[in-house]
Amino acid sequence: MSFWSDSRRRKFFRVAVLYILAAWVTLQVADLAFPGLGIPPSAIRHVWIAALLGFPIALVAGWLYNVTPRGLVRTVPVDGQDVPVKPLRQADYLILGALMLLSGAILVGLASALFNTRSISMPGRGAAHPLTPLIAVLPFANSSEGQEYAYLPEGISEDILNQLAGVTGLRVVSRSSSFGLAETRVDRDEVARRLQADYLVTGDVGRFGQVVRVTARLFSAGAAEPLWAETYERDRTQVFGIHEAVAASVARTLGIDHPLATEGAHVPDREAYDLYLRARFITQARTAEALESGVSLIEDALRIDPLFAEGHGFLATLYFLQRQYAAKSPEEESEAFDLAERAAVQALILDENLPAARGILAVRALYRYEWQLAEENFKRTLAVAPNDSRVRRWYSRMLLWLGYIEEALMQAQAAQRLDPLSAASNGNLGLVFALLGEDDEALEYAGIARDLGLESFYTPDIMVYLANGRLDKAATAWTDGLRARGRDAGIVNRVVRATEHPDVLPATLEELEALIPQARPALEPAAALLLLRQYETFLDLVANDGFMDLWSPLARPVRQLPAFRQVVAEAGMLDYWKVRGWPDLCKPADNGFVCD
Repeated sequence: MSFWSDSRRRKFFRVAVLYILAAWVTLQVADLAFPGLGIPPSAIRHVWIAALLGFPIALVAGWLYNVTPRGLVRTVPVDGQDVPVKPLRQADYLILGALMLLSGAILVGLASALFNTRSISMPGRGAAHPLTPLIAVLPFANSSEGQEYAYLPEGISEDILNQLAGVTGLRVVSRSSSFGLAETRVDRDEVARRLQADYLVTGDVGRFGQVVRVTARLFSAGAAEPLWAETYERDRTQVFGIHEAVAASVARTLGIDHPLATEGAHVPDREAYDLYLRARFITQARTAEALESGVSLIEDALRIDPLFAEGHGFLATLYFLQRQYAAKSPEEESEAFDLAERAAVQALILDENLPAARGILAVRALYRYEWQLAEENFKRTLAVAPNDSRVRRWYSRMLLWLGYIEEALMQAQAAQRLDPLSAASNGNLGLVFALLGEDDEALEYAGIARDLGLESFYTPDIMVYLANGRLDKAATAWTDGLRARGRDAGIVNRVVRATEHPDVLPATLEELEALIPQARPALEPAAALLLLRQYETFLDLVANDGFMDLWSPLARPVRQLPAFRQVVAEAGMLDYWKVRGWPDLCKPADNGFVCD
């Protein structure tokens, strides 16, 4: 009997068609029912996975067995003649049992994906598995009369976000994305769609005389009615702690056990906490004046309550921001960094698990090339704040400096998922892809970063085009970046000309040297030095400006030089590699090590 005749006898194709129809109906029902049941819309993909995995099982069962009036029987193969079906043998029961176990495993895995909100960790990475539900906290509305207390709803909703960010089993969208998108006035469903969030927390805060009223709601994405809602009325002196109560209720609603703060924890003075909320509100504008005012408010708060750990941690953050946004010289940058470090240490004396403070110490150690200390602090920070996208972004930068590019990619992707509307997170991810030679992804995320506000960010484009020999397109990208910064782009044409006319090279190099202090990190000048084959000068630059460019595809000739091995050894990288493991492009050799 032919295969086709045997297939018809076994009703093989009928089984396939019936399975496809049943799977299609199941998917349609899931698509309609999940939002109303409070199940994240993203869980539908797990139904797809289960349906696809079940298809070959159905085909195997349809080929081997048949349903008859006598029950389930084995379909016996024939060769030129019909042979009556035979009752099941012991081996058949074993086969069916194995198929049932496999089907059960698929169903258990599906149920776990849908209903178990516990985080699934990736060893050594600290990143949550994508099945972990994603929640976004939107800025609470101000229901007070007038704008005198406008800082209250934003401060309380940010505290709720921070509290949820420490809950094991949740991924939480970063403030910059959730608050920034809410300010565009799009509706709740559109916010969930753009952030790819499974749940949204919304609410309002109002102060009425001596009473503060907070209403919080938890919505499943796409649902009209909240899964949970509650109103809290407190005396204005007892506002601190509402964020913990809201976070605990949200977690419990999602099936996660999240206890409130431990008994005996320090409760900040009412006035100090109020000053803290005001400082956070006004410093959202990253201007020198706003940051200085914020520092003044926090210093007043700490004079009232010296044991206020979050206050010391936020003071450290403000000094760190002053280094980036307000410092006018390397000396001022260094002073701000020192102040940030001291405030962070004081915060950790009061609360050793304070994420913001420990994250700043990690960055401080990174800039001192204290690699082991930096990594320990990054990992400790992420252990208590796995949803901190800024810490993940900084950790990815450290991994890039050290040559662990694949690991850096994981951290950069996690940061971007947690903060999808952050220009910095998208730009950082574009840089990692450029170093990996993933050209399309590098260009895509660099473009997103520009759309989100980094108009002058063309570094991944330059790296991609140079690596592919497209000097013309690299020159255009660099020109666009300089013009976006309001700077003269004439240096670009002179660099291009110097590639073919050595007589203009000395003057071009002087111009590049003058340009470096204006671009920190000086990634574009570094790429130009590689293009001009000024490898020694390039090494001098990266040794004082981060080591990311060492791992560019363009820097392969540099990695063969004795001077490269010297730079690596002097920075302590070699000793660190020997302990932690070799980076992606390097391995031990007779002369110590070699890098591709």
